[in-house]
Amino acid sequence: ITDEKSVRLDDAILAMDWSSDGRWLYAGGEDFHLSVFETESWTTVNKQDRSRWVQCIASSASGSHVALGGISSEVSILDVRQNWETVMGIELKGLVPLSASWHPNDQALALTGQTDSVLVVETSNARHMRGHHLHSMSSILSINFSPDGKTAIIGNEVGIVTFFAVSQTTFEITYELVVVLNDRLSIDCSLNGH
Repeated sequence: ITDEKSVRLDDAILAMDWSSDGRWLYAGGEDFHLSVFETESWTTVNKQDRSRWVQCIASSASGSHVALGGISSEVSILDVRQNWETVMGIELKGLVPLSASWHPNDQALALTGQTDSVLVVETSNARHMRGHHLHSMSSILSINFSPDGKTAIIGNEVGIVTFFAVSQTTFEITYELVVVLNDRLSIDCSLNGH
């Protein structure tokens, strides 16, 4: 085995991953940073502050996004094309992610940590754009789209049902109501959209 290059962080390294094309090496750990190394010159091209240790890093199969997480019980999705800007946070409600892996087509992200289970989050890289995703403070129980695709209707576990106008650039709330739940919620649109 021949050493090609040795790179260092400011403290213990807990996680690292290559981009799918081999252009970037991602590393993080107890230094509270994600460091991005360009693998031709082995220089640090990006160093991001994180609020906690970085304990898992996973580059998407397409190489367009990176998932990273740690003690904060959250996984951040970074957009490589936007200088590794955070475009989405996935709150894990107590799960400390120690391992993350993308589906080969980037359709899902599997996470596990200090638990006896694996959490799989359905995802699509196309939705990971700043300002182009929705986040509910309560668990989402049901979602549906109008037949023309111009309205998204989302209901959560506290009974809030929100109607969003969907455009190319944003989601805009057009109507909201509160319903009484019996532990279930189903949203269906009529075929004519009324």
